Amino acid sequence: MRPVILFRLAALTCLSPTSRVQANPMVIGGQVFTDIGNTTVDTGNIFTATTVTLGDWISTASNIGIFAGMPIQFFGTVSFNITDPSSLTFGNGVFGAFDATALTVVAPNPPAIINFVYDGLWTPGTQGGLTGGPLPSSINITFVQGQPPGIRYWL
Repeated sequence: MRPVILFRLAALTCLSPTSRVQANPMVIGGQVFTDIGNTTVDTGNIFTATTVTLGDWISTASNIGIFAGMPIQFFGTVSFNITDPSSLTFGNGVFGAFDATALTVVAPNPPAIINFVYDGLWTPGTQGGLTGGPLPSSINITFVQGQPPGIRYWL
C-alpha cells in the first residue's frame, strides 16, 4: 500500500474583534509527500490497523506557495498511532515541524480507500522565509489497500 499525502498550510486572518466576524484560514502553501520505502500497518489491513509506519517519508517537488521551490526533504521512518492524533509528528530544519492535534478518518470506499485528515500546528523551517508560528495546518494521508508498490494515487 502506498500513501499519497497533501499538506496544506493555513494562516489566520486578523479581523476586528468588535465585529465578531469569523473567517476560515487562507491557504498559504501546499506540499505533497510520499513514502518511497515500505508502508506497513500493524494488522496488515489499513481498515483495522492501529499503528502505521511510513518506511522512508519524503517531500516531493510538487509544492505551491511558501513551499514553492523547496528541494526534496527526507524525514526517514515516521510512525503514528491512529488512536492518538498527537502521535503524528515529523520535521527537519528546512521544512519545519508538523505536530498533529486532531484526526478525522474518512473511508469513502471501504475496503479499498481510506483517508486520514490530520489537523495540527506547523512551525516554519528555513524554506520560504516565514517566521513565527506555530501555524494551523492539515495533512491528508490517503491509503489504497492492496495496491502494488510503485503506484501513486492522487485522491
